[in-house]
Amino acid sequence: MATILNDRLAARRGKLPMRGAAVAGGRAERMASFRIDLWPEGRDACVLRLVGTLGSNALHEAQDAFTFAQAIGYRHVVVDLDGAEEISSCILGLMIEMRALLELEGRTVSFRNPPPRTRKALELLKAAIAD
Repeated sequence: MATILNDRLAARRGKLPMRGAAVAGGRAERMASFRIDLWPEGRDACVLRLVGTLGSNALHEAQDAFTFAQAIGYRHVVVDLDGAEEISSCILGLMIEMRALLELEGRTVSFRNPPPRTRKALELLKAAIAD
């Protein structure tokens, strides 16, 4: 099932077309570079890996990945942020919102290897960080 999601996301991830003119190597081009992977880890857990610069352009794909993990019924979701260079507030808000939703269903969400600024925000929000 994770392969289906990865195949579905493969067509939409990476360099996304931007509206307006973008200078090569500029902020608009960097904001479009991201990847989201989801794979099972054991029977009841999965890893959701966020890579690159995750801005508002990654919101729908990240939401799809969380929804997919929820629909499959994984008891534990590990959000691996090791490859995340920059995480926008909308992605951070989605992660916190999905954690709260899954915890209401008796599931757990933890965050692995968050960048320093993201770690600080997660600690302030009392999110579980897996070291």
